[in-house]
Amino acid sequence: ARISTPRSQERRRKRTCRKPRGARGLNRKAMSDEGAMAAPSDEERLATCRRILLSSPPGQFDLILSDLRTINSAAYRGGSSLLTERWAEGVRAEHEEGTGRSALRDDDGGNDDEFSSALRTSARSYLERAYPDARERGAAGCRVETTAGGEVALATYAERVDLRNCRAGSWSARYLVSVGE
Repeated sequence: ARISTPRSQERRRKRTCRKPRGARGLNRKAMSDEGAMAAPSDEERLATCRRILLSSPPGQFDLILSDLRTINSAAYRGGSSLLTERWAEGVRAEHEEGTGRSALRDDDGGNDDEFSSALRTSARSYLERAYPDARERGAAGCRVETTAGGEVALATYAERVDLRNCRAGSWSARYLVSVGE
């Protein structure tokens, strides 16, 4: 009787996993010729950075922008960054509109009627009660506007960021109120 040892089983497996006689692997020369990639163009780099920023988690836009600037300048030998302030502000505005974070912009309500003013005051007091720790761990705010159709639009946004536990979340809502005379 023949007893099979683990070593002999390994040899058998290796023998069965050999490449067929006609198969050829890639050698270093073939890999260097085929693996060479052209550097991305400026437009491609900007498009990639834009997609990354638009998908950034709540409260992390500036941190990710800073990282992208560092990576961009290090990868391209410290040259002037393509990620200028003007470009970043355009992407930031697009990000805020897409996520509802635009409700955090200062809105003093100087031209409000009585109803809009009362709605703003009520929404702010609700956000302060519902998100008491927003100043330390995130942000909360609301915006009241009158639409062209005469409706009052209330947009609310809140976010909480807890980097220590790797958690971030945001909530947004938009309400249209028809005011009858």
